[in-house]
Amino acid sequence: MDTHAAVVIGPRRRSKSAALAGAAALLLCLPAAARAHPHVWIAVESTVLYDNGTITGIAQRWIFDEFYTASAVQGLDANNNGVYERSELAELAQLNIDGLKEFDYFTFANLAGQPLGFDAPKDYWLEVAEVDEAPGLDMGAPAAPSQTGAEQEQSLWMRLGRWWSRLIGAEADAGSGPSKTKVLTLNFTLPLKEPVLSEAEGFEFAVQDPSYFIWFDFAKHNPVRLSAAPAGCKATVGAPQGDVQRLADAFKQFGGATYGATASKAVTVSCAKS
Repeated sequence: MDTHAAVVIGPRRRSKSAALAGAAALLLCLPAAARAHPHVWIAVESTVLYDNGTITGIAQRWIFDEFYTASAVQGLDANNNGVYERSELAELAQLNIDGLKEFDYFTFANLAGQPLGFDAPKDYWLEVAEVDEAPGLDMGAPAAPSQTGAEQEQSLWMRLGRWWSRLIGAEADAGSGPSKTKVLTLNFTLPLKEPVLSEAEGFEFAVQDPSYFIWFDFAKHNPVRLSAAPAGCKATVGAPQGDVQRLADAFKQFGGATYGATASKAVTVSCAKS
C-alpha cells in the first residue's frame, strides 16, 4: 500500500472505507498516464508567526479539493444534521496529524541553506469551510502526457465535484451570483525548534510532496501572512532562493523522488535591518 494512504484515508469506518474503495476503483479505471499524476490537490495558506522580534513558527491552512473532501467526510456526520462539526472531524484530524509526522508535515524550512526543525504541531483541527474556489486540476500541475487520459481524469473530477456540491447544497441558484464551495480544511501550527531572529537573512520555507502524490500550491489570494512581525518585514512567494539541488538532495530521504523539490514554490521572508 502506498505510504501516503495513511495520510489521507481518515478513520477506518466501514462506510468511509467503502466510499474510498469506490473512489480508488474509479482512479484505477483511468489510463496509467492519468494515474501517474497527483491524487490530492491542496491550496496552502501560511502565516509566519513572530514573537518578540523572532520567527517562532508557521501556522498552516490546507484547503483540500472536492474529491478528497467527499471521500474523507463520508459517514462522519454522526448526528445527521447536514453539518460536519469539529467534534465529528476530530478523529480524522488526529489521524492526519499522526500520519503527516512521517513526512515532516510536507513543510521544509531553512535559514541560509541550513535546514530548520519543527516541534510537534499544535492547535490543529479540521473543518468544512466555504471557499471561493476549491483546488483542483487547474492548480499548475503539469498536463498529462496523454491528452485522452487528462480529459478522462478531468471529467471524473468534474462529475465528483458536482456530486459533492449537490450533496452539501452548495450549487448556486440561477441568477444568485458566484457560488462558494465547501471543502475540508486542515489547520495546524508548526513551532520552530529554535526561534529565528527576524533580521536573519535567508529564511525560507516550502510546502511540497517530493513524491508528487499530493500537489501543493500556495493559494491564489493571501497565500502568506505575517503575524506580529516587526515593521519592514515582508514575504515573497516564488522559486526557492537556496540551491535547488541541495533542496532536492534533502528530499531524497522520501524514496529518492526529487521532482517535487524542483517544481516547488518557496516563501522567502525578509526584514529590514534596524
